[in-house]
Amino acid sequence: MQTADGPADRITTSTSYSLEDALVSLADFEHQLLSLPETDRIHLVEVLWESLLPDDVHERTKRWAVEAERRVDAVRAGELPLVDAGQALQELQARHRR
Repeated sequence: MQTADGPADRITTSTSYSLEDALVSLADFEHQLLSLPETDRIHLVEVLWESLLPDDVHERTKRWAVEAERRVDAVRAGELPLVDAGQALQELQARHRR
């Protein structure tokens, strides 16, 4: 049997690796990643970060974006008054003291 890489008898399917092999492979992989151009490394960080987020984070982010837009529209329409941050903090502190 012939494969694209050569005779099938040269193909190995062993999946047993020693811890040392894994660490060397990881070190080699890390070196390769660090040698990538900055834009590629940034992209990789973004992809990895996304993979660590909870499954519903995108849906929650979309809902917050819709809510933020609703609030901006309400402020622009005069339906939602703006409050000075210092004033808001004072009011919260006063409520907490009660």
